[in-house]
Amino acid sequence: MLTILRALRRRCRKIAFILTHVGEALRMAYDPALNVTYFADEELKSKPRIFLDLLWWLVRFGEVNAYYFYYGFDRKRGARMEEYIDYPNFKRIRNRYNSHVTIGRHATSYECILKDKFVFSQVLKALGFPTPAVMAFCLGDRVHWTAPRRITGYDELGNVERLDAFCKPFLGECAEGAFRLTVDGKKLLRNGAEISIEELRRILREGYIIQEYVEQHPRLMEMHANSVATLRLVTINSGKEIALFESCLKMGAGGIVVSNFAAGGLIGEADPATGKLVKNFYGKPTHGGGKAQKHPDSGIVFEGFEVPFYFEAVAMAKELHRRLYGLRSIGWDIAIGPDGPIIIEGNDNWELTQTPLTGMRKSFYSLLPDRGMRGGGANVLNDSGTA
Repeated sequence: MLTILRALRRRCRKIAFILTHVGEALRMAYDPALNVTYFADEELKSKPRIFLDLLWWLVRFGEVNAYYFYYGFDRKRGARMEEYIDYPNFKRIRNRYNSHVTIGRHATSYECILKDKFVFSQVLKALGFPTPAVMAFCLGDRVHWTAPRRITGYDELGNVERLDAFCKPFLGECAEGAFRLTVDGKKLLRNGAEISIEELRRILREGYIIQEYVEQHPRLMEMHANSVATLRLVTINSGKEIALFESCLKMGAGGIVVSNFAAGGLIGEADPATGKLVKNFYGKPTHGGGKAQKHPDSGIVFEGFEVPFYFEAVAMAKELHRRLYGLRSIGWDIAIGPDGPIIIEGNDNWELTQTPLTGMRKSFYSLLPDRGMRGGGANVLNDSGTA
């Protein structure tokens, strides 16, 4: 009886969600500000057909598909919707595999190794992987310096000669709150604009790391100098091997200091076979969308652009994943310096980058099968260290 009531409650919640979000799907189909195609040169579906597509997705998966136009579903001869994985199921499966690991008789979670940027940097430092040095971390009214170890107030930041750093919240995501911090004489500059010590203290006291700024490879600098481009590589422990699941390059545009897609940057695929970029790069729908064949600032053509040290970056990501054995899947952000790859971050809650013509439902389920388990315990390590 209790099982029946729970199932009925879930069904009622789903129906309520659909009814309260039909209007959002309708706006996506008919509002000119939202109905913006990435494929104006192709034959497109009518607005009623687009609405029916969005309604079908809403009923089947319980979400309004914000990436409908980005995936190219509005094309009459576009991508097949059934080849794409919906976000609710993707998120559930990704989180289930990463949230618990069982080793022998004990279970725990290793997510905090990736979530806390200071902890992550220290783990990489101990393992000998290249990563930007953390100069200090800030909590409350104190700055905790790492080399040499000391604790000071925020006035000390103005005394650091030639300071060029990147500040990020301990637990921040999608570049939220991140900024470049430099010193010009005695002036502190946040993303190039002067900031007072008091204002800087107000920001950093919430929990930030101060990390050395990465010098990127000259070829990527030519593409966009204001931000550091990063490879987004996703590796998955299939139980037999560490497999490369996604391979993209993220870069800033329009002068922004971060490369994140979520913050208004561009993203496109890097061919795993060649290490070269594909023809089209894309902007996030919520930031105006758009498709580009060359960088809007530098004019450099994407197609055929060879990412320096690409294969070294892939090898490094796989090698590090083997040592982070408690995590089934990791989304890596890897910068390319003049002398090779530099690991910036690892993310347990990485986002699925499905682009037009590359739905990833089948490949995702093959690496992380949905066994219908909604709790933990799905990630079990055997005596060989594989899941």
